[in-house]
Amino acid sequence: MAHIARRDHWVGIAERAAAVLFWWNPLVHRMCDGISELREQICDTYVVLVQGDGQRLARLLVELAARAADRPLLPSTVGVLEPQLAGLTGRVSRLLDKEQNMDIRMSFRSRMVVFACGLAVVTGMASVGALRLAGAQAGTEKKPAGSDRPAATAQAGPAATPSPSAANLPKSAARPSSNCFEFQGRVLDPAGKPLPGAKIYFVFYTNYTHPPLPPPKVRATAGPDGEFHFAMEKSEFDAWRSSHPWGIFDDVNYRNDCRLVAQADCYGPVWKPAFAFDPSGELRSRIIQTHPRDAEAASKKIEPVLRLVKDDVPLLGRTVDPKGRPIAGVKIAVRYVQPAENEDLTAWLAVVAQKDADLVRTMKSMSQAYLPGGSFIDSFISSEVLPQIAPTATSDADGRFRLTGMGRERLVSLLIQGPTIESAWVGSRTRPGPTFVMPYHRPWSLTKFTFYGANFEHVARPSVAIIGTVRDKDTGKPLPGAKIQAHKLAGHPVPGHLASIYIHTTADKQGRYRLIGMPIGKDNELLAVPVQGQPYLLSRQRVDTSAAQGAGSVQADFPLKRGVWVRGRATDAKTGEPVPYCAIDYYAFLNNPFDVTLNQANVFDLAGTFDKAMHEPAPAQ
Repeated sequence: MAHIARRDHWVGIAERAAAVLFWWNPLVHRMCDGISELREQICDTYVVLVQGDGQRLARLLVELAARAADRPLLPSTVGVLEPQLAGLTGRVSRLLDKEQNMDIRMSFRSRMVVFACGLAVVTGMASVGALRLAGAQAGTEKKPAGSDRPAATAQAGPAATPSPSAANLPKSAARPSSNCFEFQGRVLDPAGKPLPGAKIYFVFYTNYTHPPLPPPKVRATAGPDGEFHFAMEKSEFDAWRSSHPWGIFDDVNYRNDCRLVAQADCYGPVWKPAFAFDPSGELRSRIIQTHPRDAEAASKKIEPVLRLVKDDVPLLGRTVDPKGRPIAGVKIAVRYVQPAENEDLTAWLAVVAQKDADLVRTMKSMSQAYLPGGSFIDSFISSEVLPQIAPTATSDADGRFRLTGMGRERLVSLLIQGPTIESAWVGSRTRPGPTFVMPYHRPWSLTKFTFYGANFEHVARPSVAIIGTVRDKDTGKPLPGAKIQAHKLAGHPVPGHLASIYIHTTADKQGRYRLIGMPIGKDNELLAVPVQGQPYLLSRQRVDTSAAQGAGSVQADFPLKRGVWVRGRATDAKTGEPVPYCAIDYYAFLNNPFDVTLNQANVFDLAGTFDKAMHEPAPAQ
């Protein structure tokens, strides 16, 4: 596939033609041999980078060589076994050597080929082959020296083209190593002028289901002309991949998962896909080569420029109880910030005004405006990935609060929490206007989502705290670190309300916990989740808070049953090799006394192994 993408079959024909026409010139033959060797090296490297190792390709080469030992090679073997079978040993050794540097820097031998090519060009005897080799060399030189990704793989899609606005970007004195990605661009203010001092962050996508990432650090600061330049170790990408095995879809999606964010005081932040700032085009090539569904979006030219927006429309709100009395001490936290097309919410407001509007549809309209062909998460930044863009405020004695730093014409998701009120997940926008209430998704959603304007009053319903202890069911031993989280909120017909995601707490050293934010009602449900690595089963419990209205708290203890560890290994049935990033689910029969009617899934690690605490079977099973 790599050879086909590079059109090597046509190059091979050109080589043979040059060798026939200029059979008397040894430089032409030397040139053809060098091109063939470099071609195989590039495509072998591509296979190793895509599949993770070269063992499968090495075995295939040896097997085909054995079969072809007594048979003439057919023309179709280009890209599999070249006529120069003497080079097979070197190819196999290189594929099996894990310590071997897989880059395609020009060796002394290859430089001699280039020299021969130059002579051939001067004499006009092998123009076709010489131009092809020069193209291969140029593709290599476009990459940072020592890059382990062959530049030739970018031929399947448009290469990254520097924009005119980036013509004066700084060039590093020492190019980064093959273990680094290089990023460069410019930061501008809303008027299009350079914005020196702006901070540049590199963020990976994550959410509440993934292990938390360390807070992003400042990668660069914009210079006098607004320019920035930095390099990142590729090992950081590997670390993210190992802790977030599912990514957004089925693999690392460099368009969605990696973004550059610019932030400066008195401005709203802005972000774009990281591949737009990679001058080598390697990230763009990876998308085009490995993610066909994203190839169209990745091929679109995006300027390596981050233009911040004005921050002159703050969110001004007030928290009151159902009787209109102010509530002090309520915490309001920004969870998501989402821009609009051309920093103008007019088109979004038109979608919201339609009778069949719902949350999913309106959010999709925003993401399409942000990046054509993009997905929902392309367009927002969350506090999970970048706490620096998530301001918080606390209501004063009159219940009032003020939030800034999001930028004008932005959608903002807010989490409103307090010790005596029901936690609420609401939307707002940095543009004045009316309040909209819509279902999550038509026609299935039965719960509603609220979008406030820039000035609003939030009516907070009362709540009571839930307290208790988490213990081993058989021994009574406290289980510190267990997580208690909302599973279903009273008054909502099904689990999965957005606010429930952030209603959680952790048991202390004595296994005790205190949870706030649950609504008043009979059908609240809580879930106790043991610490990762402990062999305990999940426990779900219904908690009635309706009779405790006005009281201090409600008691709900969680005895966790110790499960049975099931350990295993996932392997390919034919090759026996580990299969990483699989999932295993288990289901309990309804007559199982320890059934919690919840499926549990675990993700295999890189070696294809897994651990899971399973239900103990009932005697009848």
